[in-house]
Amino acid sequence: RRLVKMRSFKPRRAFLLLYLCLTRTFASSPTIPVFSPILRLTGGRVGEVFDSDHEMYSQTSSDDHHDPTGPVERGNRPREEQGDGGAFRLQAGGQSHHPAEPYSLDYQVEIKETKEAIKKLEQQLDKLQERIDDAGEKFLNATNQRDQDYWREEKKYLVEEKKNLVEKEKNLLAEKRYLVEKEKHLVEKEKYVQEERVIKLKMHYLRAEKSSNLEEYSDATIWKEAEVKLDGTGFDEDGKLFCLDGSYLKGVTDNEVPRRELLLYCREGFNKHWQFLREEVISNGALGWIQGPPGSGKTMTTLSFCFSQEMSEWSVTILRVGKDKMFRCIQTTGSKRRWCTSNNEMAAKLTGKTLSGWSEGQKRLVILDGMTRNIDAHERVYEECRCWRDADRKHRRLVVVTSMSSRGKVKDEEDRSNKLRAHNVVSWTLDEYLEAVQYDKLYKVVEPMLDAGNSTKVKPVKGARKNATKEERVRQKFYFAGGSCRYMFDTTTAEVMSSLTEAVRGTLDIPLLFRGLIGQSSPAAVNRLMATFYHRGELHWLPVSRYASAALASIAETSTLKRMVSDYGIENPLMRGWLFEMLFFEEVKRNGLSLTFRGEREQPVERWDKCLVELFNPNEEQAGSLPKARTCFRPVGYLQGGYDAVMVDREAQKVEFVQVTIAEKHSLKLMYLLEALKALGIPAGNGWNLRVIFVTLPTNLKDFQIEPAEDSGALETYGWKKGKERKKAEVAALDVTV
Repeated sequence: RRLVKMRSFKPRRAFLLLYLCLTRTFASSPTIPVFSPILRLTGGRVGEVFDSDHEMYSQTSSDDHHDPTGPVERGNRPREEQGDGGAFRLQAGGQSHHPAEPYSLDYQVEIKETKEAIKKLEQQLDKLQERIDDAGEKFLNATNQRDQDYWREEKKYLVEEKKNLVEKEKNLLAEKRYLVEKEKHLVEKEKYVQEERVIKLKMHYLRAEKSSNLEEYSDATIWKEAEVKLDGTGFDEDGKLFCLDGSYLKGVTDNEVPRRELLLYCREGFNKHWQFLREEVISNGALGWIQGPPGSGKTMTTLSFCFSQEMSEWSVTILRVGKDKMFRCIQTTGSKRRWCTSNNEMAAKLTGKTLSGWSEGQKRLVILDGMTRNIDAHERVYEECRCWRDADRKHRRLVVVTSMSSRGKVKDEEDRSNKLRAHNVVSWTLDEYLEAVQYDKLYKVVEPMLDAGNSTKVKPVKGARKNATKEERVRQKFYFAGGSCRYMFDTTTAEVMSSLTEAVRGTLDIPLLFRGLIGQSSPAAVNRLMATFYHRGELHWLPVSRYASAALASIAETSTLKRMVSDYGIENPLMRGWLFEMLFFEEVKRNGLSLTFRGEREQPVERWDKCLVELFNPNEEQAGSLPKARTCFRPVGYLQGGYDAVMVDREAQKVEFVQVTIAEKHSLKLMYLLEALKALGIPAGNGWNLRVIFVTLPTNLKDFQIEPAEDSGALETYGWKKGKERKKAEVAALDVTV
C-alpha cells in the first residue's frame, strides 16, 4: 500500500518489500529457497526499499549499531547466528559480505545505480518531448480533408497524451530530485559507517590490549621503600598520649611530607578500640569490622595499634581505598616498609598479587581502610582479602575500617561463618577535647588549627577575645568542628566551614539524613555532616556540630522541620531535641514565632517578632555595647547548661533566657544564667527585666515540670529572690503542626 501511494509504482520494489517482510518472519531458517527467484529478479542482491518517507530499510541493519561485537566480528559468524540482520545482508547464493568490506561496496553500487536511473530519466524526458514536437508538426502539414480529419483526431489523442506525459514529467522530475537527495544521503551514510567501523575496531583492540596486558601493568607497579624508626613510637604522659613516627604515614596519607611526629590523645574510645583489636582480632582471630563517622579517629587509632610493640611479631599490610579512585598499598615488616599507588580498577589485581606473594605460616595482618559497600572496586578488594584470610585463619587477620553508618543488610549465617565482630567508634565530646589540650606537647601541635576567634574568614563570635585561653579556643572551634577530631585538630576553621557548606549543598534528602538512614542504600553512604554518640546505652546519629545543624536547617523548610519534630517524625529523642532547637532558631530568624504560655494569663499567646541571631561566647566578657535592635544570642558551647538562647532588647531593657526542650522535665541552673549576664555586660539592679522561659512541645505543656533550682540566690541582684526562682520561671509551647 505504501508503494502504490508513491508518485510512481515499481513492481520490482513491491516484490522486494514482500521479500523483506517474509525474510524477517523466517530469518531463523538456515535456507530460504522460496525467495531465490526474487533474488534473481532483483539482480542477485537486496536493494533499497522506500516507504512514504523514502527510506524504510537500508542495506545495513540497525542491529549493527547495537551489537557490542561490532561489524567485523558479526561478519565472521554463521548466517544462522546473525539474527534478523543476517537476512538483510544476503547476496546471490546466500553469501555474506567479507568482513574487510562490510557495507561500503553496497553503498557505492547503489550510488552508481542511482546516477544511472537519473540519466535514464533525463533520456526518457527528451524522447517524450521529441514525440510531442513531431506530432504537432504533422498536424500542421496536413493538406486534404481526409488527412486533416485524421490528424485532427490524432491531435486530440496527442494533446491527451501530452497531458499524461506532462504529468509523468512532473513525477519524474520529483523522483529525480529525490534520487539526488538519496545520493547525498548515501554518501553521508558511507562516511558515518566508515568512521563507526574505525571507532569500533579501536575499542576492540584497546579492550584486548587492556585485558592481555593487565598482568604486565600489575608487575610494572613501582614500589617505594624506606626505613622506619621505632624509637619514637609508643605511649607518653603516663599512657595518655601515643606518639607515632611520621615516617609511618608516608604513603598512608595524601601528604607527601607528613609531620615528623603524630600525637594521639588516648581517650576512652582509643582504649576500647585497642582492646577490640587485641582481644577479638589478634587473640580470637575474628574478622574485625570497625565503623564510625569521618573524623572520629578510626584509621589513626588502628595504625597506632598495628605499629606498636605489641605487633612486633606481625607483618602489616594497609590497603587504602577511597572515592577519589586512588588505591594505596603499604607493607611493613619490622623496620622495613614499602608502598605503592594505583587506581581502583587495578586494586583487586594488585591486592591479590601482593597477598599471594607472602610465604605461608607467618603472622600477617591486613587493614582495609575506607571500605564502602556501594563501590564495586572496594567490594572486589574486600573479597580478595577475605579469601586470603580464609586460606589460613590461624596466622592471618583482617580488619575493615569504614565510615559507613552500617554494614547494610546483615547476614547472620555468613557473619558466623566469617567470625565477624563489629566495633563502633563514637565521635569526640567537648570534654575530651578539653582534656586533650591540657597536655602542652599536644597543644603546641594543634594550636594553629584552633583559630575560630582569630580567622579573618570567620564571622567573629560575640564576646570572643583574640588572646583567648586554650579552653576558650577549643570552645570556639567546637561550634564549627563538633564531634570530628579531624575538623578540630587538623583543619582550619575556614576549611571546616567550606567542607560542611559543600556537604550541605549536596544533601538530597534532609529527613532521610536526620533519621540516620545514610547507609549503603543511600547516595550519602559516607557523610561528614553526621556524628555518633551513645545515649542511654544506644548509639544515635546527630549533626556533627552546631554549625552543621544550622546550615542544614537554613536550607530546610520550617514545615519540614515541624514534621520531623512531630510525633510522627524522628523517633531518636536526641535528634528530635536537636531538631526542635533548630526549629526555634529558624522561626526566630525567618518569620518570628508565637508561644502559648501555661497558667492563668490574660493573653496566653505571646508573639515574638523575627530578629537577628548572633553567636556569643558566655565564658568571655563581651567587647563593645549591645546591639540597639532586639537580638537573639546563641551560645557557641555544646549542650550549654541552663539555656539555649538569650533574647536581649536593649531599648526595652529586657532579657529572656530560653531553654528549648522536648523532655517532660528540666533542671534550672542559675549559675549559667549569671555567667551569661556578665558576659553580655548587663548590669545588676532593678533596671532590667529578667525572664526564664522553658519552651517545649504542646503535648508536654500541661504536665511539664521544672526541677528545684541549682545555685539558688545567684540572681538576687537581678530581682530574683532566693528560693522563689522555680515559681518565677515560665513554661510555653511552640506549635509544631504543619
